[in-house]
Amino acid sequence: MKQKNRGLARRNSRYGRLFVLPWELGIILFFLVPLFQSVIYSFSNVSFVGDQLQVVFAGLKHYRQLLITDGTYTYFLIESVRDFCSSLPIIVILSLIFSLILNMKFPGRMLARAVFFLPVIIASGAIMELVFIGGSGPEGTSSYTSNILDLDAVLRSLEIPEKLIVLFSEIMENIFDLVWSCGVQTVLFIAGLQTIPDALYEVSRVEGSNKWEEFWFITFPMLNNTFVLVIVYTMIGIVTDKNNTMMKMPFQLMTQSQIYDESSARLWLYFAIVGALMSVVMFAYKRLLARRWE
Repeated sequence: MKQKNRGLARRNSRYGRLFVLPWELGIILFFLVPLFQSVIYSFSNVSFVGDQLQVVFAGLKHYRQLLITDGTYTYFLIESVRDFCSSLPIIVILSLIFSLILNMKFPGRMLARAVFFLPVIIASGAIMELVFIGGSGPEGTSSYTSNILDLDAVLRSLEIPEKLIVLFSEIMENIFDLVWSCGVQTVLFIAGLQTIPDALYEVSRVEGSNKWEEFWFITFPMLNNTFVLVIVYTMIGIVTDKNNTMMKMPFQLMTQSQIYDESSARLWLYFAIVGALMSVVMFAYKRLLARRWE
């Protein structure tokens, strides 16, 4: 009987490997090979000689140029890291708040969820460009941006300090994107909340716990794995966002100017710094959990 089960397991394993083989080949051919080539390009001088692509090893030339000579790269890098550090906690916290509200039992809960998630689902790239780029604002600006500019004029007429107006404008320009970015994270949190047994909350109420204690001693610990997933997903989304200047500049260099060496170095340097930043975030989160339960 055991030998029969082992034979069945081996056969299922072979079928499983055969099933994922096309996916593995696609990853190797269309992802790993270009990835390895971009690493080589970042350490080389790449140029076209006739129809041939010539690759000459240049060491750390492009990395030194970006970090020491090119002031614009470090400027946009600092801006990107600042946006990363400010957007990450806001998106995670807002997503958690939305999920807690939408997970409550109240009349019309399903309708409220549909109203919340529908804009996130139907928001295609064309629609978003129409909202932010091709709107009805002056000189090609969107109506959303135009309204912010009008609000700035109203605030200046009230003689509010310029620094506060600039800060308010930045918040208003980013808040729509931040709320829009909470859709998938909210779904993940709701899925995690629905796996928590109701019996735990019932016992805590019998013991006299309030809502705050229920959150810290039941909800938060039970959502530990969901928090990790949401944090990682959010970090990747922020880094790879199409509006991120650190992602747009290398793409433009590669597609418009065919500068493969510098564009590869830009991306790999950015990914290395962001990867280190992600490691710091995850380490800080684990330390927070460890101190929370000491």
